[in-house]
Amino acid sequence: MRKQFIIFLFGVAGCFASPADAGAPARTPEARFQALETYLLQQPYRLRFAIGSSGAFTAALNGTLEMRADNTIHLTATGHFGDAPVTLTLDSDGKTLRGGNGEKSFEIAAPPQLREALVIGLTRMGLLHNLARLVAGKAPDHMAGGVREWVRVSNMQHRLPLAADAPPDDIFMFDIEVANQPAGTARLVVDATTRLPRERTQTVEFETGSMKVTERYRVY
Repeated sequence: MRKQFIIFLFGVAGCFASPADAGAPARTPEARFQALETYLLQQPYRLRFAIGSSGAFTAALNGTLEMRADNTIHLTATGHFGDAPVTLTLDSDGKTLRGGNGEKSFEIAAPPQLREALVIGLTRMGLLHNLARLVAGKAPDHMAGGVREWVRVSNMQHRLPLAADAPPDDIFMFDIEVANQPAGTARLVVDATTRLPRERTQTVEFETGSMKVTERYRVY
C-alpha cells in the first residue's frame, strides 16, 4: 500500500486581493486561483502545518515551511508516514538545495523553478506530495520546470463562507489532474486576513478505497 501511495504522489495519478474588497471587479474562480498562486510565488511567508491522511493510506506530519526571497526556502517535518517514523528536511540558500529523510539525502544546485514547484505543488496537490518525495530521499517534483503543465486543476468553483458572521475567506473547490489523468478532488480555504492558505482537504480514490487528506496551516 505504501508503495502504491508513493507512486501516485510521484506522478501517476499582481497581488492577491480579497474578494470582499469594496469595489473589486468580479473575477472568475480560475482568475482568483491564479492570483493566489502569483501571490504565493512573490511574497515571503512562514507557515506551520499539520497534515493527516486516513483511509487507504495513513500519515501524520507536523512542521514548518519558510518561503523567503531569492529562492531561499526552509522546510522541516516530523511524524509518521504509514507506520514509519520520519524526520524530513529541505533547505535552499538560493544556490544549493539540500534535503532528505536523514538516511537518504541529496545535495544539488537549487534550480530557478524550485519555489514554483513547491507553491504549485501545495495549491494543486497539497504539501503531502512533496513530503512523500522527501520520505524517499527525493527532491521536490518537477522543480526543473513544467509543474503547471504536469498538475492541473479543473471544474474550479469559488465561494465565500455561508455564515454571515464568518470571515470572508476564499474557498476554492476543484478537481485535480496529474499527467492528464484524474487524480482527486480538493477544497482549499484561503485566510481573508493573511491571504495565505489556511486549510486544504483532498480525496483520492484507489482500487482499495479512498484516501482523505487534511492539511492545516497557520502563520508564525
